[in-house]
Amino acid sequence: MPAYKQILVIDDEKDIAETITEIVSSFEGRKVFNANSPSEAYMRSIVQRFDLIISDFRMPKTNGVDLVKVIRGQKLNSSTPVIMISGHPEEVQEKMVDIPDVRIVAKPFLVEELLKVVDEMLALKASREHKKPQFNLEVLNEFVNATTSTIRALTGVQEIKTDKPFLYGKEHTLEMDVSCFVNMQTDKFRGTLALGFTQAIFLKLINGLSKNSYTELNSDNMEHVEAVISLIYDQARSCLKKEKINLPDKASQILVEKGHKFEMFDGHITIVIPVHALIGDFYLLAAAA
Repeated sequence: MPAYKQILVIDDEKDIAETITEIVSSFEGRKVFNANSPSEAYMRSIVQRFDLIISDFRMPKTNGVDLVKVIRGQKLNSSTPVIMISGHPEEVQEKMVDIPDVRIVAKPFLVEELLKVVDEMLALKASREHKKPQFNLEVLNEFVNATTSTIRALTGVQEIKTDKPFLYGKEHTLEMDVSCFVNMQTDKFRGTLALGFTQAIFLKLINGLSKNSYTELNSDNMEHVEAVISLIYDQARSCLKKEKINLPDKASQILVEKGHKFEMFDGHITIVIPVHALIGDFYLLAAAA
C-alpha cells in the first residue's frame, strides 16, 4: 500500500482552511492537516515532514512568504514545495525572488486550478526524492576557501591543510564548540551546509578580530563570534553570487556549545571536509536533502 502524501494547509480563517482541506483531500492517498496560525504551522513543521504546504499569504503579524522561509529553515521541511494562495499575486511574486519551488494561486481560484497545481507540486516532490543527492564541489570549496582566507587574515597563520573528504556515518563522531548552518535550495546544491570549529581555533579568530585576549567563549564575546561567522559567510556568498548561485542573506543558525555533535545529519547522505591548521581544526559538512 503506497504511503500517504502529507499536506499542510495554513490559513488563519478556519472555514477557508477547512474548505481547502476538503478540496485537496478529495483524492485517495492524501492526509491533510490544518494550522490556523503561523505559530501552529511552525510547531507542526519542526516535528512532521510534509510533501506539500499550502499557505495563505495575508496573516496576522506575518505573511506566508516569511513563514515559508522560517519553515524551510527546519530540517524536516527544508525542501518542501509550497503553494501560496493570495488575492495579491503581484506582491507575493515580488517577495518570492530567489525562493525555489513556490507556486502562486490567485484568489478567487477554480477548484480544478488548485487541484492541478497540487498534483504538479506533489509530482515535483516525488521526482526530487528519486534523484540521487548531488554535492557540488564549487559550492563546498568556496566555503572552505572563505574560511581559510579569514583564518589567515585574522591570525597570520598561512599553513592550512585540507584533507580528503569522507562520508559521515554512524561510526564517526565529530565534536565541535562553534558551528553555523545554512540551508541551501539551489540548482547546484539542496540541503544543509555546516561549518564546525574547535574552541581553540575560534578564540584565535575572535581575538584577532577584536584585539582582545579571550580565553573562553562566553556571553562577553558572542558579538565577536557572530562577526567572524558573518565575515566567512559573506565572503563565500559574494564569490558564489558571481557564479549565479544565490545564498540566503545570513546563516540560519549559529551554535556555541562545548563538545556538541552533528547528530542532526542522521539519515542524510553527508560528506565531511576536514581542514587542519597549526592553531586548530575545522570541518565543513554538507548534508544533501
